[in-house]
Amino acid sequence: MATTKITADVLASHLRCKYKGYLKLAGENGVKSEYETRVATSGQGFRQKAIHTLLAGKGIAEAARGPLLTHRLLKQGSLYILGATLEDADFSLHFDALKRADGASPLGQFHYTPVLFHNGEAVHQDQKRLIALYGHVLNGLQGRWPTAGLVIYGPECKMQRVALTATHRKAGQVLHELRAVREMATPPPLVLNDHCTICEFRDRCHVQAVAEDNLSLLRGITEKDIRQHNRRGIFTVTQLSYTYRLRRKSARKADTSPHHSFPLQAFAIRGKQVFLASLPIIPAEPVCIYLDFEGIPERRFDYLIGALVCTPASTEHYSFWADTSDQECAIFRAFLDLAASFDRCRIFHYGAYEAKSLKRMRSNPSLTTGIDRVLTSATNILSLIYGRIYFPVYSNGLKDVASALGYAWTDKAASGLNSMVWRREWELTRSPGLKDRLLTYNRDDCAALKLVADFIRGASNQARQNGPDAGGEANRGMQVAFPPEAAPQFTRPNWGTPQFAQSDFEYINRCAFFDYQREKVYAHTCDRVVRGRARRKRRQGKLNPQGSIIVESSRCPECGGSEVAKVSERIFFRQFFDLRVKATCVRRVYKRVGSYRYRCAKCGRTFFPERFVNMAKYGHALKSWAIYEHVAHRASFENLEETLRDVFSLSVRFRDIHEFKSIMANYYKETYFGIIRSLSQGNLLHADETEVHLKRVGKGYVWVFTNLEEVLYVYRSSRDGKFLEEMFAGFSGVVVSDFYAVYDSLGCAQQKCLVHLIRDLNTQLLSNPFDTELKAVVSDFGCLLRRVVATVDRYGLKKRHLGKHQREVDRFFERLAGNCFSSDSARAVQERMLRNRDSLFTFLRYDGVPWNNNNAEHAVKQFAHYREVTDGQLSEAGLMDYLVLLSIEQTCEYKGLRFLRFLLSGETDLDHYREKSRMHGGKETEVQFSPLERGFFDRANRRRAPPVHWSGSEKE
Repeated sequence: MATTKITADVLASHLRCKYKGYLKLAGENGVKSEYETRVATSGQGFRQKAIHTLLAGKGIAEAARGPLLTHRLLKQGSLYILGATLEDADFSLHFDALKRADGASPLGQFHYTPVLFHNGEAVHQDQKRLIALYGHVLNGLQGRWPTAGLVIYGPECKMQRVALTATHRKAGQVLHELRAVREMATPPPLVLNDHCTICEFRDRCHVQAVAEDNLSLLRGITEKDIRQHNRRGIFTVTQLSYTYRLRRKSARKADTSPHHSFPLQAFAIRGKQVFLASLPIIPAEPVCIYLDFEGIPERRFDYLIGALVCTPASTEHYSFWADTSDQECAIFRAFLDLAASFDRCRIFHYGAYEAKSLKRMRSNPSLTTGIDRVLTSATNILSLIYGRIYFPVYSNGLKDVASALGYAWTDKAASGLNSMVWRREWELTRSPGLKDRLLTYNRDDCAALKLVADFIRGASNQARQNGPDAGGEANRGMQVAFPPEAAPQFTRPNWGTPQFAQSDFEYINRCAFFDYQREKVYAHTCDRVVRGRARRKRRQGKLNPQGSIIVESSRCPECGGSEVAKVSERIFFRQFFDLRVKATCVRRVYKRVGSYRYRCAKCGRTFFPERFVNMAKYGHALKSWAIYEHVAHRASFENLEETLRDVFSLSVRFRDIHEFKSIMANYYKETYFGIIRSLSQGNLLHADETEVHLKRVGKGYVWVFTNLEEVLYVYRSSRDGKFLEEMFAGFSGVVVSDFYAVYDSLGCAQQKCLVHLIRDLNTQLLSNPFDTELKAVVSDFGCLLRRVVATVDRYGLKKRHLGKHQREVDRFFERLAGNCFSSDSARAVQERMLRNRDSLFTFLRYDGVPWNNNNAEHAVKQFAHYREVTDGQLSEAGLMDYLVLLSIEQTCEYKGLRFLRFLLSGETDLDHYREKSRMHGGKETEVQFSPLERGFFDRANRRRAPPVHWSGSEKE
């Protein structure tokens, strides 16, 4: 291609379309659209107006004018430089203006910032990116990157400051791409986009795209989607059509909004038929109004409202025209009066523009009531098409869909973009022909909308009644069908009772149940089965208590009086069950606890001792053993009930065992708070989070925080991390986490998990095996990290040994920042690493800070095992109780303690318990019993111990 210099036109073209930038660099020109011609014409007068605004209040002598922009011209220090052009080996770039700004540079104690003239109504992303490119070129000339640029835009020549500090690297990347495109022997891939409607090469590119059957013909498909399809060997719309598979619906909840399927759209184009993925419902009313607005979005001004009113007796079109923006409220009021004249009507529009305009006009109090009524009865036809109906067209635009159904616009050049050009020309000339052109275009849009709505209504009704292929008149000759079903996939059968269409089948199925047959059928067939079930159902023999305890009282719990006496000699007994856990065995404990009824002579109250009234049926050791099995070994409560019955002959209902969880969680809440305090006062914190699904709540999140000894699990209903600042207030250490940005709110040093990073980099490499730029970046990073990890393996996490790698890290990031990549994957990796530069190698500056987050991931894995069998079945309260106990269990594991022995000890302070274990020579302490329970294990009373009387004040 010709070696053309990079001009302002090339820069603007490349930002909008890389293929257009290539054609401009090759020196080619196309046929400018009516819109582009008008913009270029209006730009000539706008330039003088913008210069006048820029120099307002300044003398013309303070502005330098020169054909060539040189270092010498900049060094003169003029306040403004107007219309200068930079000429060098790469650029022939015209600057609208330059403005002097304070700040040292090689020029002196000042530098220059670029000024861009834009005759549009608003400053968009294209203008911001373009002025950033000007800033990058200016940086090479003056030796300083400008911090901001200035854009003068609109008929009123408004000024907007654009910050350029964060765009330096991206601007350099664009210039690098342009230089690479200029040297390319082959053009970049053709990708159609939104700019094509006004591009001078639109016809040429469209013909080429149709010849290639280019994927970008499908409106809405992104460049990223196209690249993903290309990696799979799919390059054309026809190839994409063969990849359609019926989307599997979510088993957890129904989709609230349909998803657009590009393969199904391509399938419709290939088959030249309409597919009904689902059947939309169009509300039916006696009066239908088909609505279309014409306006100038940048001005927020609607000048024409078209309404096609269809009643059972007639069809009539209404047009409401506004000469100026002052008449906008009047035309809206006229339309609302028209709509209010019908008691019941349904209003249809195509797209969201009409609804947004109506909501914008609600700010006028006189229109609010009428607009609310219109919005209530409004239906967006495009929302009924999206994801539900697939026409054999590349776009769901009204013009494409209606044209496929046979509608033809009166003016072949009519389009939404050209209508804005016609309106602006009408404002200058007041030509009746232009007004008629706009009114005709608006009338055609309303008629096309009615045609599309009628087609959808007819096709949907026919599909519900007789199938989509029945009848062709309502389908306007279009073949309508349902999407082909996907091939059946193997799934395991679901357990449960099926729904039978006949009651006879239901009776037969019920008689085939396993339990029913063994109780009813085999009772007449096999005696051994009957005897076996009888033995299993035989009630457990009566347990003999191992002793009794009599609880006495000498003081009234109400008034504190000491004159109490027994009402009678009758003893009231309650049962007490527990376990005796030793190092070599576990045995059952069953005691009877009794008490007399007392009467106070002072207040006359009859009472039982509080110790007797508040006595638990199950002891702490039994609760500890059950919780240990549930938390450490993930035994279900139903299995624990069976184990206690078979092994210890204890009939403990699983509901009672379920209550043990909340009782023990409440007992150890201080231990849980102690873990939080220990983490907050430490100098290291690992953090991670994972999903969980709760009964009647839905999705929630379990957060995990740990260091080298404590582990904390926290439940939150969302992934919002606002609670972190309050929970870990005062933490001043290092947080090791993944790349979730919420952890940055802690306001302390961050270390991102490098294992997460290398996994993502490995995935990128596997997805892009031929990307040499990506391979180079990843290889450089891998070599650096390997040397650092080798030092960690040899010396441990000590900063005096790791600090030597800091220079290597700095050099790596300097090389990375200086590179300009053409590969999207390499650029994504570059941006990610530079964005997290300060948190990737934090561990080099601290002692004992790891470079990965495996402590938190290990803790998350323990909860994930439990989640596999309980996901969707837990309540919120039950999960929070479980997390308290799991936090203690994992903390015991990290501290090297045995969870069961800690529970049996009755201690609530983990550190105090560990110190007691050390004092006993490393032997963890045995169970500590209350005075009431101490007599349960009298070795001298092995068979039937006599009652043990425990007396004393209930308040002592």
